[in-house]
Amino acid sequence: MIGLQMINQKYQPRHVGLYCNLKPWDIITKFSQKLIGFLNYYYGYLTYPSDLGTYYYILRYSCLKTLSYRMKISISRIQKIYGDKMYMKKTIRMINSKIGTYTVKETYVKFPRYLKARDAISKRLAVEKENERGKNICPKSYGENYSHSDGSTVSNKYKS
Repeated sequence: MIGLQMINQKYQPRHVGLYCNLKPWDIITKFSQKLIGFLNYYYGYLTYPSDLGTYYYILRYSCLKTLSYRMKISISRIQKIYGDKMYMKKTIRMINSKIGTYTVKETYVKFPRYLKARDAISKRLAVEKENERGKNICPKSYGENYSHSDGSTVSNKYKS
């Protein structure tokens, strides 16, 4: 996060100058990708998952400050325009040059809510841990025996 300078020397969120030239939906997409990647990476290593709340706050307000810097309006105006969820509609027009027509596709971009993102990642990690418990993989050291949790013993001798 220091590389993108999302915080200042007092550890307060600030705008990211690198993203100021992007469209508003691209700014929200970039910050939501950063948040999901950050939560995916660090969630398994924390004792208390609530510790990520500080990082969520920094990313969210850094996104708001980047949007307000780009649009030259205040953060409160940004929150009034896009709401608390920072929900934004993106319209894409694709032109077919052979026929001479274009199609319109609408997509929606929103900044993820902290509790929903945290719960989704915790559920995914719980499923991964459950899958690891069910595998009972033998160690790779040759010539040793390995006993499973059900009491059966497997010989793991190297055969050429």
